Amino acid sequence: RDVFPRGVGFVTRMPILLKLRQVNFENSVGIRLIRLSGSSVVEEVEEEKKFYDIGQRNFAEVVAEKMQQFISQRGGGSGDMQVVIDHRIEIEIRAADLVDIDLLDLPGIVSMPKDVAEASLRLTREFLQRDDTLALCVIDDLLPAVRSSQALGEIGRVDGLGA
Repeated sequence: RDVFPRGVGFVTRMPILLKLRQVNFENSVGIRLIRLSGSSVVEEVEEEKKFYDIGQRNFAEVVAEKMQQFISQRGGGSGDMQVVIDHRIEIEIRAADLVDIDLLDLPGIVSMPKDVAEASLRLTREFLQRDDTLALCVIDDLLPAVRSSQALGEIGRVDGLGA
């Protein structure tokens, strides 16, 4: 089963932070929705951060169910085209065979409607300005040229490689 919900017309429209943690003698996954002010955590929306034992239940099912719930609560799965910049989904996986790393998945840069385009671009630029950012772009293979990717253009703009 896919962990990240997907489907025609379904998009997360909010950042998703995947935290991998090397913890001996533990195999668990936790997921929570938090409210942000800029890059600072304001509050945890879920009452408690629950960890599920990976051995007792398929962690992909737990994560997919909770993500679907969070996204639907914020309107991302109902056709609402807003980009949610004041909330973030955090998924933490703990196991002995992992390396400690945080991976952040941002909503894609879109061109329409205008307010969504501006919000997605603003969010992308905010993270590209950070010194600890390593950008990985997923580019549509149907583009006539890779150079026409807006995401790559933003990376080049920040790195001083062009516009």
